[in-house]
Amino acid sequence: MASSEMTGSCEKALYPFGEFSRFVVHELPGYQQKEEYAEGVSALLHLMPSFDEVLDIVYGQPFAVRIRAIGDLGIFLVASELGQSSASRDIISRLKMLAASVGMAPRDTYSSYVNYNPKEALRTFTGDESEVNFIRQLQKSDEAIRPAAEKLLLLKKNPFHENRINFLEEAASCVRMLKHESRTVHQTVDPAFFFHCFRRYFFPIQIGGREYSAPSAVHLANLIIIDIVTGTASESHLQMIQTLFPYFEPKHKVNIAQAMSTPSLKDSYLKANDIEELSLLDEIYQSIIEYRLTHQGIVNRYIRKQDPDVKYGTGGFPFDSFLQELIDMVEVSRKDINDFVKK
Repeated sequence: MASSEMTGSCEKALYPFGEFSRFVVHELPGYQQKEEYAEGVSALLHLMPSFDEVLDIVYGQPFAVRIRAIGDLGIFLVASELGQSSASRDIISRLKMLAASVGMAPRDTYSSYVNYNPKEALRTFTGDESEVNFIRQLQKSDEAIRPAAEKLLLLKKNPFHENRINFLEEAASCVRMLKHESRTVHQTVDPAFFFHCFRRYFFPIQIGGREYSAPSAVHLANLIIIDIVTGTASESHLQMIQTLFPYFEPKHKVNIAQAMSTPSLKDSYLKANDIEELSLLDEIYQSIIEYRLTHQGIVNRYIRKQDPDVKYGTGGFPFDSFLQELIDMVEVSRKDINDFVKK
């Protein structure tokens, strides 16, 4: 491939819609920092991609590029909603086409805001250093937990794999790292900015009679996979997970569905009376609890202490009570194991 073709390919990967995407990355955050939403939308409107350009992305670009394209239009939609612009309908029609090609919600998602957000052309709402650091911290957290989900999925297929002890030890180490990564948010993100940014830009949007939530850590698929595979997910939690499927990318939907269809590792090891494996699962449970307690502390510092009257966290989701439910859920699984070991 000629160097010019490679340059064009890299440019397309970073800026799927050319000048439109460049404006979203480099110019729109400035308008939003000043809360000049209508002005930002007006300046960007003439660059909005045509349907043919959207179809070119749908049929001619890989998954990651399509996700970034959704993210660019999704951020534009948030600006349009804030600026009360009539452009929202045209933006949504394009988002629906792209969303159908990746099997995900027709708005900005955790995948576009975090997983596929390139550091060379980072998508933000404000461009503020705290928001940049927040996104990068989420990316590090996802990198920390991904190997655990992968190893545990392998064990789900074969709970008695010859390397099961190593896999469980690696998974426990990864979850401990996730707790550490969550704690470092305090070092790089200003609480007052965080509160202002998230209350302003992360809100549900009605599309086609359905409400779609903003990007949220609730949609962290790898952590959900760990809950299911290790056996901590309660029936109510499993039902709730089903409602989150529009926010998961296809590979995670498949992994979650497969994980739900077979017995958990806890059930397999309890049945086999495998004490060492159960002890390692208990280590994983304890680290998950500690991670969620850390997350609760972050919610308290970044949301509650900024406004005691706030009842909901980011994306319109009741984080405080939700996290406590998850902690209680894991405690039940710990009790199952500890009661069994004491027999």
